[in-house]
Amino acid sequence: MSEAYTLRGVIEEIGNTVEITERFSKRELVVTTDPSGDYPQLVKMEAHGKVCAYLDNFTPGDPVAVVFNINGRRSRKTGGVFMNLVVFKILPDREAEQDTQPPRERTEPAPEEAEPADDDGNLPF
Repeated sequence: MSEAYTLRGVIEEIGNTVEITERFSKRELVVTTDPSGDYPQLVKMEAHGKVCAYLDNFTPGDPVAVVFNINGRRSRKTGGVFMNLVVFKILPDREAEQDTQPPRERTEPAPEEAEPADDDGNLPF
């Protein structure tokens, strides 16, 4: 099995599920990386099978973390090589959501500070 990769970004669009055969369906997803930066990138990915229905839990504009594989193969017709980024897990990106919300006030006391080193530079242990 190939290595899994994670991409964080914001959903740009979610396509409709397309049934290719009785046993195979796919759905395209476009995620924008670094949407507020100088060089945002649009990354088109696809979900297969049961993951297609799971995309119904998301809408464009949602910050997400997408776990995917890179699948590459040679075309039988042309001999060229093509690849797909295949989603097998998508999660709400809690880190991105926290960045857009104001920080909450601390409700528990701060932990005690460690003892400072002695004045001559020796550590206290």
